[in-house]
Amino acid sequence: MSVITDAVYNKLKGDTKLVGTYTNGVPNKNGLLSWIGAGGTYWDPSEGKWVSNLSPAIYTYELDFSEITSSHPEYRDLRGFIVTTGHVTDTSDSAASSKTKKARTITKDIRCFYRQDLDNATPDGTFKEVEAIAERVYELFHRQPLVIPDPDDPLNYTKWQSVMVTCNGPIYIPGEQAKLLTQKIDVMVVTLQFTIQEFK
Repeated sequence: MSVITDAVYNKLKGDTKLVGTYTNGVPNKNGLLSWIGAGGTYWDPSEGKWVSNLSPAIYTYELDFSEITSSHPEYRDLRGFIVTTGHVTDTSDSAASSKTKKARTITKDIRCFYRQDLDNATPDGTFKEVEAIAERVYELFHRQPLVIPDPDDPLNYTKWQSVMVTCNGPIYIPGEQAKLLTQKIDVMVVTLQFTIQEFK
């Protein structure tokens, strides 16, 4: 993923309201988002067995929703999740540009999803779960700093600097539901716009 998508992902992944807390490095799964197998396994001596690596359900690629709504084992426990892929727009004719500094203005969507449980126990017509995720994303980014790492030196955060991040309040996307087959999946989107400046 790009360093900008990486910065957005890390900010989402680092928020305890979204992903929950940890005990001795193990996730308590008490946040707004689900946890998924991240591929691969490791030996857990405390349990005496191989267990799956886990990761919060934040995707930086497009998902196949037909698999999510099927019985695919990877998505069996998926309820709250986020998809943030590439930029919607990325322009270099920013007012923050100068002869000595490059700048880019970027628009990026963060789509928030909540899949109703398989028994449909969550009443239709209430969007409190997806709203909670989307509102938290808004709070996390609106007028907050975004640290963008230098891809050549992950410990050096001075190549690109965020000048300003703003975002719209979450909006509901009812048109998406018709595409998601049988299971009810609520969708809201928070759109970020931010300007970054290059420093040498």
